[in-house]
Amino acid sequence: MDGSKMLILIFSFIQGLAEGQYKNIQNFMRDQSYADENGEIKRLAASFDFLSEFRSLFNSFFKIHSQYSLTVGIKLIDVLTEYIQGDVPENINNLLNK
Repeated sequence: MDGSKMLILIFSFIQGLAEGQYKNIQNFMRDQSYADENGEIKRLAASFDFLSEFRSLFNSFFKIHSQYSLTVGIKLIDVLTEYIQGDVPENINNLLNK
């Protein structure tokens, strides 16, 4: 499988996780946190902001896109769109303010 098809497959999977405006996954992709035994919200030490990485990837892609990679860019926009749909203001702010 060539690189662009693999990227599209991975992006489709990640997009599918949040289909139907699944708020928990949408937020989890931005901030991996949990409630401890006392009910306090704590962020995982190795938390990773996927949403920011997708935004950075799109910014990089925008500079080098071509007719051969257009499908990858469209799928990346689909993923970003899925993670800001619904009641997820933190994700919207994250995407627009950085």
